[in-house]
Amino acid sequence: MKSRKKLIKTILPALLCAMALLVAACGSGGSTPASVVKASTDKQVFVLPESGVADISTFDPGTATDSFSLTAINMVFTGLVELDDNGNVAPYLASSWDVSSDNLTYTFHLRPGLKFSDGTPLTSADVAYSIDRALQPATKSGTAPYYLRYVKDAVALNSGKIKTIIGDSIKTPDANTISITASQPAAFFLDALTYPCSYVVEKSLVDQYGATGWLDHLTAGGGDGPFKVQEYTHSKQIVFVPNPNYYGPHPQLQKVIFPFYKNADTTYQAY
Repeated sequence: MKSRKKLIKTILPALLCAMALLVAACGSGGSTPASVVKASTDKQVFVLPESGVADISTFDPGTATDSFSLTAINMVFTGLVELDDNGNVAPYLASSWDVSSDNLTYTFHLRPGLKFSDGTPLTSADVAYSIDRALQPATKSGTAPYYLRYVKDAVALNSGKIKTIIGDSIKTPDANTISITASQPAAFFLDALTYPCSYVVEKSLVDQYGATGWLDHLTAGGGDGPFKVQEYTHSKQIVFVPNPNYYGPHPQLQKVIFPFYKNADTTYQAY
């Protein structure tokens, strides 16, 4: 399955180019133009209507389940690994990893110089916090107890029997290294870590604005993906712009807008 981030960075520019070719062909009696001129930077804007919803359910990677929320989340947040075009696990925030001989402990090595969208360094402690947070009973995640169930003591943490798995199941020997121990060998353990409940969130933002309040302050930071939130007006739209602190190649698109249309007819009229 192609990730949303890769879709935005690769498919959409190609789609826009194809649309330009189609329009040009229609305006010239069907003949193919000799060359296509790339749109100026201020025209590199993509509008993706969210039809049939008044708003996303949540911007929290740890709790989201619906496609509209996950689409927005995948623009802004990332995790240790992701699925590539062929459905194989590929590096993301982690540049590589090692697996112990008993297939229980996975040691991830983070890319150097990772940062959140506000410029704050992203370290192994942030990854550990985010996974632990998703499993905390107070987070009330409907996905983490399933996708992260093979993390050692995940069930005990989620049921409130222990307070944290950091320092035991999850260890951070240094700022660029994190190890996660499984309760039993599982061939799909890495695949499970590609689900958004494992994505990294910025602890300082959660601490400052609260368990749910931080989601209304994503313009201040919090993300680590190719885009960041420029504007989020509930029941109106979300506006994304490239994240200047993203470790990878910056998107060609200079702005992506998700306007909300609760009524499908309104979506068509707006188009």
